[in-house]
Amino acid sequence: GALVEMVTKGGTKDFHGSAHEFVRNQSLDANDWFANREIDPAGGNAPKTPLQWNIFGYTLGGPFYIPHLYNTSKQKTFFFWSQEWARYRAAQLVTGSVPTARMRQGDFSECDPNSGNYLGGAGQYPQYFSPANCTLPTVGGVPVDTVTPVNSNGAAFLNAYVPLPNNGPVGYVSGQKVPTNFSDTIIRVDQNISDKASLFVRFSDDSWVKETVPALWSGSSYDTTASNYIVPARQAVMHLNYNIKPTLMNEFIMSYTDTPHTISVLPGPGSIAQSVMKPSDWSASTFFPANGAVKLMPGINVGGGVPFGFGISNGNYRGPYDAEPVYTYRDNVAWIHGKHTIKAGFFLEKFQLTEQFGFPVQGSYNFTNSGPLTSGNGLADMFLGNINSYQEGTFNAHGVLTGGYGVGHWRRTDFEPYLQDDWKVSRKLTLNFGVRYYLLIPPHDVTHPTVDSSFIPSMYNPAFASVLGADGNLHPNPATGQIYDFSGFGNGLVECGVGAIAKGCQVPYKKNIGPRFGFAFDPTGSGKTSIRGGFGIYYEPGNGNDANTIGLEGNAPTTLAPIKYNVSSYNFNSGGFAGVSPADIQAIPYFQKNPAVSQYNLNVQHEFRGNNILTVAYVGTQGRHLDSNRNVSQLSIPVVQNMTVPALSSGNGGPCDASGLCDVQNVLIHNQAPVNYFRYYQGFGNITQKQFTAVSNYNALQANFRHTTGYGLTFQAAYTWSHMIDNSTSAYGFTSVDANYDMNRWK
Repeated sequence: GALVEMVTKGGTKDFHGSAHEFVRNQSLDANDWFANREIDPAGGNAPKTPLQWNIFGYTLGGPFYIPHLYNTSKQKTFFFWSQEWARYRAAQLVTGSVPTARMRQGDFSECDPNSGNYLGGAGQYPQYFSPANCTLPTVGGVPVDTVTPVNSNGAAFLNAYVPLPNNGPVGYVSGQKVPTNFSDTIIRVDQNISDKASLFVRFSDDSWVKETVPALWSGSSYDTTASNYIVPARQAVMHLNYNIKPTLMNEFIMSYTDTPHTISVLPGPGSIAQSVMKPSDWSASTFFPANGAVKLMPGINVGGGVPFGFGISNGNYRGPYDAEPVYTYRDNVAWIHGKHTIKAGFFLEKFQLTEQFGFPVQGSYNFTNSGPLTSGNGLADMFLGNINSYQEGTFNAHGVLTGGYGVGHWRRTDFEPYLQDDWKVSRKLTLNFGVRYYLLIPPHDVTHPTVDSSFIPSMYNPAFASVLGADGNLHPNPATGQIYDFSGFGNGLVECGVGAIAKGCQVPYKKNIGPRFGFAFDPTGSGKTSIRGGFGIYYEPGNGNDANTIGLEGNAPTTLAPIKYNVSSYNFNSGGFAGVSPADIQAIPYFQKNPAVSQYNLNVQHEFRGNNILTVAYVGTQGRHLDSNRNVSQLSIPVVQNMTVPALSSGNGGPCDASGLCDVQNVLIHNQAPVNYFRYYQGFGNITQKQFTAVSNYNALQANFRHTTGYGLTFQAAYTWSHMIDNSTSAYGFTSVDANYDMNRWK
């Protein structure tokens, strides 16, 4: 076993132990965060910042035998056992800006130049408290210093999520000792079954437990939330070799992996309430009655009109059991026949994903200095209950709003048979021919009823769309009198795997044929020069991350997460879906090819006198149908110049003329109305389509020189010139204006 402890000191220290000068005026030095005391002015006795690694374990292996009874030759059965444990304790810095102590009580007089509490004057903090940076809230049309009484729900948000300042009037700095515990066990058994057959079996189990501050994916800048992240990963492998005869061999491999994980939300050390649960006096409404029993605090975003901003989401709970088991089976046969070495076999992968999904069922509030209800100060709006927008999610089981998160059970299959022939034509030339077929069954949910849904543009009918009113929310269609509220299937929203709709809302592409060709040629027969080359096409099901190939989880109407704008009180009556905004949804093209990469190379290698070998190669790849995202409901400004939107007419207080004719570009540039008013697919917000349309190519000149001395010493030098170009940098694509209509703009 081994024990390693690493300790870093304040300031820096060289290897001989002489301390460099320590600059004391660095008020953000890590020593303050952990020792909670001033640093010695002389620069000595600086408290230590903890960084501890403890790693220990053991291995045990050898032949397994029973004297005089089994494996007495010690050549038949072998075992190996290994265990390791690790304990990591490292510092994690958290910084942010927070309300002052007065502001937490509803007192904004520090922003009022006419108040004795004003902090925005010369020599004070104008960057925080001048009228340009801190707006006095307006109540009843009159700017006021104090907002009273402070709503109990708003106070609960502060006590749970927002710490007191400790670094200037609105600054907050904290450091925590974050623990990570890891353990690993590996067991392997090798068995020589006979002179022709051998088998090994290996099992491994990893346990990984980590605490994170702030909570994972919370978006927080504070240490008021934390996550307990548990991942016990498991893997098992069985490998069987059988030499049928000297020229014929079969190899079979079967494996299993799984990474179940649980993530729990906890209060962090900076939480004043030391709780992320709703207090006993919590009184806010919910959209869905089934969510009334949810005890977790809602998420919140506050900004605008204040010298700080914060956003915290508690929608990061995963569990109690998310799993990703993957089963793989491989069989390879090799047969040597004359000048041919023929290989054939298959690869089969059965991927499964059981995962909880959905938007925060506890709700999420947004307070900002925009909209008709605002006081001009986001924090004051939180105290007053002037809600810019509110969102809440629920699982929808065919019209039954159950509350809580949904759980999907996705499956994906990858089957790849292959055949290859290595033909030694002569002692100068060897050719390689092969082909691999890829049957990639798209991911689909097997829950009954399914939780998979998608949007098919060809099935959308504008005549049945809901329209947006002046409040930015959905209203009845003038012709039908109905609100299409995305709470059910229809008008482009389809249920995957039902009726004529394919499972996963994707038709498998069945023409993925991957040819292989290679050669090696010795033009002189001397063994001093060789020319080699190869070509192959390779396919994959998505972007390489299995979890991200599940593109439709959390989609409407299975998961409903309506947003309501301009809510005047925490105690609102949602009225079902009446008065909510359009939904953002996900889509996958019903027909599309799989991502493919062509790889090719040509190289020349020559051995010069004196044990000098030079290799020069050209290497290239071409990617086609690569992963990207596109917002199919994105507005194209060059195409849409003017549009009539009655809700935005000047008579309704809108930015357009009396008839509702809008200069679309002018309205959007000046943020006078949401883009939802101008979308083709009215009733929907962003429609993010995961599609395989991106392209890439790579070309390189590679040179390598190697000299061997013959005395165990080798000198090597390499040079590469390469050029890579594509039109999509990640699976997330682009969302700016017109980006999705001309991908080559991003080449």
